[in-house]
Amino acid sequence: MTEWGIFLFILLILNLGLITMYNRQLVEVGRTDGTLTQVRFYLPLNWEFLGKSFPYALFTALIGFIIIKIFWGNILPQDIVGLCLMVPIITYLIHIIKIMNKQF
Repeated sequence: MTEWGIFLFILLILNLGLITMYNRQLVEVGRTDGTLTQVRFYLPLNWEFLGKSFPYALFTALIGFIIIKIFWGNILPQDIVGLCLMVPIITYLIHIIKIMNKQF
């Protein structure tokens, strides 16, 4: 399951990077004097965008199953567990991207 661990780590780092960018933008939108203040760690959550992001994440999981079946020929239990762990993380990733595109 090392491949799924790497995928999980990459997606978590992507989420953390986007959350950091979102927080930095929140601070810089209100600043006019050019000085930096301490960035608070705010975890954005919009239930409307989260609900709309879930079908896209499920579609991504379906594509993942198809790719696994084509290249490796069978789907192992580790693949099912890995994809089930990835769907909520991908959902939140798409959700953050939608929030950032709408607000800024």
